[in-house]
Amino acid sequence: EEIEKKLASGQTIIELDTALIDPSFVSDRMPLTDAALSDLVDAIRESTQLSPILVRPHPDVPGRYQTAFGHRRVRAVSILGLPVRAIVRELTDEEMVVAQGQENHARKDLSYIEKAQFARRLENRQFSRATIMAALSIYKSDLSNMLSVAHTIPEELIEAIGPAPNTGRRG
Repeated sequence: EEIEKKLASGQTIIELDTALIDPSFVSDRMPLTDAALSDLVDAIRESTQLSPILVRPHPDVPGRYQTAFGHRRVRAVSILGLPVRAIVRELTDEEMVVAQGQENHARKDLSYIEKAQFARRLENRQFSRATIMAALSIYKSDLSNMLSVAHTIPEELIEAIGPAPNTGRRG
């Protein structure tokens, strides 16, 4: 019972089979390059998985989980055939996208265009502006600018160019 309480509050790190984990319902990043994935696999092979991922029990599929953040770590440990270290927490859709966005906000390698696309995807899923701003840790004017960029540049062009981390506005 105590373990169940800790799991419910997200205080315990457990190991999960990566085959039981699905991605978030909204993507916040561009696809991982083979070279970057290989580097992450090598780092985890050498030093183990240092940071746990955050998942929630899948809202529609009993016995499965949905990733809030740590998608890349899930892929890397899956390649290594290892279980992934995870925190399991009950999250609403809004709490999940805020956790997902705030985790990535702290990362320096997430480009402006990736953040703008994430904002557009959240908007397309009818999340409120307040939720989107909380997920990205930005102000209303910044969100307006990001959405303007995301709506102006065709998604096909953005995907063809890629994340362009040193181009455009600072995230």
